[in-house]
Amino acid sequence: MFGYTAEEALGQHAEELIVPENVRPIVDQVWQDLIDQRGGTHSINDNVTKNGRAITCEWHNTGLINTEGKISGVLSIIQDITARKRLEAEIIEARDEAQAASAAKSLFLANISHELRTPMSAVIGMSDVLARTRLSTE
Repeated sequence: MFGYTAEEALGQHAEELIVPENVRPIVDQVWQDLIDQRGGTHSINDNVTKNGRAITCEWHNTGLINTEGKISGVLSIIQDITARKRLEAEIIEARDEAQAASAAKSLFLANISHELRTPMSAVIGMSDVLARTRLSTE
């Protein structure tokens, strides 16, 4: 997923390979929770591939505990959710645009209704006056 071969990754700390600087405090807290054996963790954070491409990953981590009750490793299940996050952002943007269009439509209809009502009231009023008035040659 990150583009590293097993030989390149062995012996390296994941934070140094795939975690951008701005995300490291979050990842440090995840590691600390695992070390303190506070159970597994779930997190969503930005990562970087070997070629420098930014991706968003969903992580499920659990500590591997040895016979002495100490953490001997970490098991991580990782899913690249970059496309899902992009689609979620597009859906939110489309929703916001639809809400703005709906508000504009409502405003337009309110204005048109007002603009039509005023002259229509005058026409109806004049028609009523004409219908009640006796027409003369004058």
